[in-house]
Amino acid sequence: MPGVVSVPHGWSGANVNMLTDMVTRDPVTGYPDFKSLLCKVEAV
Repeated sequence: MPGVVSVPHGWSGANVNMLTDMVTRDPVTGYPDFKSLLCKVEAV
């Protein structure tokens, strides 16, 4: 799907924690925002 980045769960080569930050919290629950995140993809 264009405009979507998917990180598979349980694959040792993927670490979604590198994309998240522990400061941003869901305003209702107070939990870290892990379900959907804005990101910028750049060529390496």
